[in-house]
Amino acid sequence: ARRLVGLRIAGGRAPASGAIVMSGDRSVGRVTSSAFSPALGCPIALAYVHRDFTEVGTEVSVDGAAASISALPFV
Repeated sequence: ARRLVGLRIAGGRAPASGAIVMSGDRSVGRVTSSAFSPALGCPIALAYVHRDFTEVGTEVSVDGAAASISALPFV
C-alpha cells in the first residue's frame, strides 16, 4: 500500500529519518533517509508514502516544512 518516492523539501534543514510525511491532518508516510543536495540547493529525502500520494508534484509536509513529491532520480 506504500511506495518509495523522492521529496524536495523547502527550507534549509533535512528531516530526520523516521519523520512523518503529512497531507493536511493525515499521516501518509515516513522518511527513510535525507540529505541536503548542493546540486538542487535544497534538502531531499526518500520516503515510503501511501500510494494515493505518489504523483509527482503532490504537496505534502515534513516536520512542518512544505515538501513535494519528486521524480527519481533527483538529478
